[in-house]
Order: sequence, then structure tokens, then C-alpha cells
Amino acid sequence: MKCVPLTKDEVNAFLHFGYLPSPKPVNVAGLLSRYNIAPKPEENKADEKSLIEEGSGILDSIFADIAKKIENKKVVIPISGGMDSRGILAGLLRHLPKEKIQTVTLGIPGALDYEIGQLVAKKAGVHNKAIDLNEIRFCEKELIEYAKCFNRPIALLEGYLFSQVFRGFGSESVFLSGFLGEALTGAHLPSVESKTWEQAKEVFSKWNNYTKGEYGCQLSEALPLGEYYRGNLSLDDQLDFFIRQRFYIRPLVLQKGYTHIAPYLNEKWFDFALNLPRNYRENQSIFKKILLYSYPELFSLPLKNNRGLPLTAGSFALFQKRVRNRLTLMGNKCLPALIPKPPHGLNYIDFEQGYCNKEDLKRLADKSLHDLDMRQLIDWIDIRKIWQEHLSSGENHAQIISLLVSLEIFYKAHEYNEIT
Repeated sequence: MKCVPLTKDEVNAFLHFGYLPSPKPVNVAGLLSRYNIAPKPEENKADEKSLIEEGSGILDSIFADIAKKIENKKVVIPISGGMDSRGILAGLLRHLPKEKIQTVTLGIPGALDYEIGQLVAKKAGVHNKAIDLNEIRFCEKELIEYAKCFNRPIALLEGYLFSQVFRGFGSESVFLSGFLGEALTGAHLPSVESKTWEQAKEVFSKWNNYTKGEYGCQLSEALPLGEYYRGNLSLDDQLDFFIRQRFYIRPLVLQKGYTHIAPYLNEKWFDFALNLPRNYRENQSIFKKILLYSYPELFSLPLKNNRGLPLTAGSFALFQKRVRNRLTLMGNKCLPALIPKPPHGLNYIDFEQGYCNKEDLKRLADKSLHDLDMRQLIDWIDIRKIWQEHLSSGENHAQIISLLVSLEIFYKAHEYNEIT
């Protein structure tokens, strides 16, 4: 079999991150321009109340401009249990009639993304299309076609499930995406800011370990040797924006072949968010207050990233929820037959159980892992042992299996192409 010429280091990097970063030098000016990043002005020193009002006004002006551009289009908003997509829906409803907006939710019954997304759509009074991912069949032929959208390996199975939000809408549809919303407002900031590039790479690599295992990834090989530039992006932000968002999130959520608008990429919002003092970006503190101030009705509803509670929930309620969730998980580990694993936090499906019990997924994995093993390209990993342990020994290898299956499908999709 001919295949895409990935090196051992590249395969290891993919099996660590779930996507393939590029350590090569880039056109920094072009990247900064793409993300509307300008040289750093004075840090915004306004008080909290003024910042909330300023941020609210900026978002409202952005959504007003977008509404004018798309008033004759079919507007589709993929909505989850989080804040970014809900903020887009709430902002557009101020400037477009609800009859012109369609939302799409996906997940499995009981999962917060699936349930909360529908709750928000109902509260907003917009038509919603709910996609139960348990009903999606995994077909090798369709996955190979999907893989052709990417010129670098990526976690295809989760991406394929997310791509269901784009299906069934005509070419005139415009999809509104929350891309970069949470990253800009501080959701990915480490608790302590990295002071050196090597420290930033260590933190980034630990946070981005898709499989939570060790697969020999060499940081010096997989990530850039030096920071991109000195300006209004911290070292941690630079790796998130120019590696994770660029090579992983963007290709999945802004899928080729569709018309997308990403409101949080607007220059006015970018400047506002990046010039906030760090303490206002930590844990997205000011963003949460801006959304609650701007759209109190929709943000009085539960949020996935607030443990299924609304933003108005107090610290004691959050503590109680955290304890209940932990006890449920402990009970599931000790008595799995009596206390089922809660699906609340699942973004897609339960791949751990799916590889054992979902026949189409199990069949796809078995064939893909066999074909990948036959290539004899990854001789430092015992692919068949991983698969058999998952099926018969109760060990959870779902993450590494998903990536190995993705890698084989990527190879098949690009059998005669060279990676770029």
C-alpha cells in the first residue's frame, strides 16, 4: 500500500495531540492579520462596570452588522451547552426575527450539550434540529470522503460526528460559529502564566495530551522552536491560537465547502478581549459578566461549563454539584452494573462503550486497525494488543483507538497524495 509519508515523530505527535502541529516557520504577519491581531496598545485600565458595558456594546454592534449582511440568507447556528454559541444566538435575536434563525444541537440524550442546547432554543423560540448521535452510522466510505477535507491527520471520528450539523441545509445557508470565542476570553489560560517558551510548550503539551498516555512525542520536533512574536499575546496564547486553534479546532468547526461567519474574530472584539488585564480573562470572568449583563434571559439557563448550573449559581451550589458528580463517577467505577456512567459531560458519544457494543463502530475499528497493522508503519505500538485489551480486559483504550482508526482512514483518503 502507498501512503502519506508521515515520519515516526509526526505519527507520535499526532497520537499525542490528536492532530498534527507544524514546527515549521510561518508567515507571522499573515497569521496575525488572519486573526486581526495588531501591535499591543495600552492595556485597558477601565473599571469592571465600564468594561462590561464596553464589551456589551461591541458585541451588539458586531451582531447588528452581521444581521445586515445575512438578512436574506438562511441563518444556522450550531448550539451547544456552552456560552459562545448561546451568545451568538442571543445577539442575533436582537437584530433578526426569530423565524429567520435555525439552530442545530447534537449529542446523545442525557448529555448537557444535547439537552441544554435544546432548552436554549426552546426558550429563544427558534426552530431547532436535534441530532441524536447514537443514530449516526459509521461507514468507512463516508469517513474516507470526509477525510479528504483535511491535508493533515486529525481526530476524524469526532470531527465526522460534528460535521452532521452541516448536513441537510442548502447552499444558501450561512453558519454562525463560536470559533475562538472561549480561547480569546481566557478559557484556556493556565493558572500560572508561562514565563519562557520551553515552559509554555511543556504546559501546552500536557494540556493537549489527547490520549493521556505516553507515545514518545518529542516537543522539540512537534512544536515551534521559538515564540511567534512579542506583542499582545502571551506565550500560552500563542501556542493555543497558532497551533491548537489553527491545526485542530478551525478545520473541524469551519469545515470546507460551507459559508461560515465567526463573530468573535471581529477586529473590535479581538482588540477588546486581548487588551484586558489577565485577571479579567482568567476563567472568562469578564466574558461571563458581559453575557449575563447583555442577555440575562438566555444566560439564566444552565451551562455545560458551569457544571450544568446557570451563571447565577453560587459557590455552594457549584460545590454540591461537584460532589454529586464525583460520587456518581465513583459509584460507576465500583458498581458499573448498578450505577451507569453519566453522559453529562460527553461531547459526542461514549466511544469506550461504542467500540464494544456499537456494531458499525466496532466493525470499522476492527477493520481499520487490522489494515493499519498490515502497513507495518507503526511497529513501536502493539495495535492488536490495544484492541484486544479494550474488548476483553476492561481497559479503556478508546482515545488511542480513535486516533489509530483516524490515521488509517486518513491514509486511505490520501493514498497517493503528499502531505502539505
